[in-house]
Parts: sequence; C-alpha cells; structure tokens
Amino acid sequence: MTDITATVIVPIAVVDTARTIGGDQWRFVRPLTTDPTGPTNPDAEVTDYASSGAADAGLLALIVQLPGVIADYDPAHSWQDTLAANGRYLIEEVI
Repeated sequence: MTDITATVIVPIAVVDTARTIGGDQWRFVRPLTTDPTGPTNPDAEVTDYASSGAADAGLLALIVQLPGVIADYDPAHSWQDTLAANGRYLIEEVI
C-alpha cells in the first residue's frame, strides 16, 4: 500500500460510505459546518466531516469518487487552509 497525505472533506450524506471504505485509515470524525459561528457554537448544524494526514492512497481514490467530496493534496496547505478555502468550520467540541 502507498500512503498519500491529504485533507479530505466528506458531506454528511456520504460519510457512512466514506467511513466504510476508509476503515481505520480515513475515519472522518471531525464534524464541520458551513455556519461561520461553528467554532464557538456547539449547536451548529453538521454539514460535513473531515480527515487529514497520511493514509492509504487506494482507499482515498475510492472515497474521492463519492459525490461532493473535496480533497486537497497540496503539502503547502494545512488542514485549516483547506477548510477555510472551502467555507467549512470546525464545530466546537464540548468535553
């Protein structure tokens, strides 16, 4: 298996399929929203999930074929850059 580094945003409508494909490597556990208040609003609507890092390229090739998936492979971009460029915000996690 060959690993690839990426930040991947998956719409909520296909996240279960993406998680099934990604297994333990591409998990999509970071909830995102298109609501700019998301970083301080734990009640913001979840619209997407994100995963970033290095993991199996073959699995990611299958995931990016799902509708609405956004993948950024540019090593100059942080995951924060990718979210900002695509109008996505982390939802505050209450522990």
